[in-house]
Amino acid sequence: MKEIVLYFLFFSIFFCAQAQKNNLKYNITASLDDRDNSINGFLELNYTNNSSDTLHYLWFNIYPNAFKSDRTAFSEYLLSKGKTDFYFADQQKRGYINRLDFRSGENILKTEDHPLYLDIIKVLLYKPLAPKGALVITTPFHVKLPYNFDGIGYKYPQYNLRYWYPAVAEFIRPLTNADSSSNETGDYNVRITLKNRLGVTSPYLNAGHSSSSDSLKTVSLVASGVKDIPVIIVKPHAVKTISKRGVDSLNLSQKIGKILSHSILPAVGYNVYDGFQLGILSHNLHKNEKFSYYIAPVYAFRSKSVAGIAGASYRVNTEKYVEEVEAGFTTAAFSYDDGVDTNSNKVFGKLFKVVPFVRVKLPTRSPAIEKSLTFKSYIINEKDLEFVEYSVDSLFYPSEGEFVTRFVNELTFDYSSNRVLYPYYARIQVQQGLTFYRLNATGNYFFNYPKGGGMNLRVFAAKFGYIGSLNSTEKFAETRYQPKLTAVRGEEDYTYSNYFIGRNSFDGFTSNQIMMRDGGLKLRTDLFEGLQGRSENWVASLNLNTSIPKIFPVNIPLKIFLDAGTYAEAWDTENTNPRFLYVAGLQLTLFRGLINIYAPLLYSKQFRDQLKSVPEENTFVKKLSFSIDIQRFTARSFFNK
Repeated sequence: MKEIVLYFLFFSIFFCAQAQKNNLKYNITASLDDRDNSINGFLELNYTNNSSDTLHYLWFNIYPNAFKSDRTAFSEYLLSKGKTDFYFADQQKRGYINRLDFRSGENILKTEDHPLYLDIIKVLLYKPLAPKGALVITTPFHVKLPYNFDGIGYKYPQYNLRYWYPAVAEFIRPLTNADSSSNETGDYNVRITLKNRLGVTSPYLNAGHSSSSDSLKTVSLVASGVKDIPVIIVKPHAVKTISKRGVDSLNLSQKIGKILSHSILPAVGYNVYDGFQLGILSHNLHKNEKFSYYIAPVYAFRSKSVAGIAGASYRVNTEKYVEEVEAGFTTAAFSYDDGVDTNSNKVFGKLFKVVPFVRVKLPTRSPAIEKSLTFKSYIINEKDLEFVEYSVDSLFYPSEGEFVTRFVNELTFDYSSNRVLYPYYARIQVQQGLTFYRLNATGNYFFNYPKGGGMNLRVFAAKFGYIGSLNSTEKFAETRYQPKLTAVRGEEDYTYSNYFIGRNSFDGFTSNQIMMRDGGLKLRTDLFEGLQGRSENWVASLNLNTSIPKIFPVNIPLKIFLDAGTYAEAWDTENTNPRFLYVAGLQLTLFRGLINIYAPLLYSKQFRDQLKSVPEENTFVKKLSFSIDIQRFTARSFFNK
């Protein structure tokens, strides 16, 4: 991004000495070779110094070099617009200008490259040019035309020729798009020779001075007081094709945003305990107001109760130290467990939580960077099922207990870059409950591949500790808070921040749901507590997933994943398990990452040995798992900001 940052500096500091008063007359002869998309030309420039300064050099724009590499201001500009096609383009689609030999009469003029920009060059005059003085500068040039990435270059069936010749710069500014030229105003007399079958259009076409032969023609273009002389050259018999991809102009995010643009909507939900849920969603999130709210009460047909979510916040924009402060709360109520009591009545474990928060958005130098500091306090009321022995049959049956309140305080610092090339995200988090604390650090980095897709790298580390002196029973009660390496299940989502179909399911497909938290090793080891990598001290892990080349006739978002990690207890001398555990397999990603399905194929020997001891669990289907990552999306992300 150095070029973009320094662009404004040089724009304001380094002005060319020739200013706008100078008189420039360009005589250009050129020939187009449409076989290799190149131009050979010769420039004769008649230059008169009408300024009050004596000139020792001139700055020239050689804008075809803006397309020479991925390190130019043009490349950075496209990346800032979310376009990576030029950055990853092969050399055949790049462009450049060379074979320059600046002279004035018999005098060879020395040149100096600009220290930052490939597409600007300094031409040193062989002697000072006094006010009212004039000279003629000539140079041959060869241009390899770029592919048309942003309005300049070739793209079947036509050539959009702009800034394809050396031109005197009015001020120093690199080319970033088709409208960013800093050429000084001049008069043009241009003659281009090309094949007779090619069509030519230009607002400056001088038909009366054009000529043709059996195979070639020469077109004349004349203009006065302009900064460029654009030309469009078209190949004949062009057939316009329409990609099927263009039929649906709205992506998933835009479609959801369009639906949510209504203030009143039906609300639908489901989990295995409450069953189907139906209600109404009322919100103003699409209006981007300072005060925002949403409320979605629903009736749960299976639990025959009212559930739902709600939230409200107020945002204040500030000028000093912080960019924005938002304060508010969220709340939720639903069932998370069920059973049948001694009277054959259904009973349910119930949750009601309130989460007040304050989020501070910190200022950044780049619009692609976001920094924030968020404090939340999870006030969680749980009504667990209590199992009581029934005297008639001496069996234990569930009954609804009393609501018990607990809390988790959380302070989070988020730092992210949503740039299109190599985006990254980092989070440092401190959590604290009545009897425990946790320090979590997560980093994500995405490596783009030239032909689409890429590899996502995630690193995670956590430190856990107890507050106060706890006995073994009290420590066992805190198990759900401890970090672990393998897949985190619903009952371990101690802040109830993720959506689970069957949060406490232990059989059926709903029991295969996991969440991407902690170590993230995607192999469920519910039966083997000692192989989950759970720690009372620390854990650390590395997660990789990468897209793979297209191997099917249709596009299937298939990836390969690899998870590996270690934890404190693995380094104890009496530990018999390996210090490092790993899982690798295939990942199917659907709906922009909303749903992920994991199929572990390779994993540590200890996992294999334990799974062999329970053949009914050691099947491909049983080892499948999936995640539903609704928490990755925020309502505001679906609206244009």
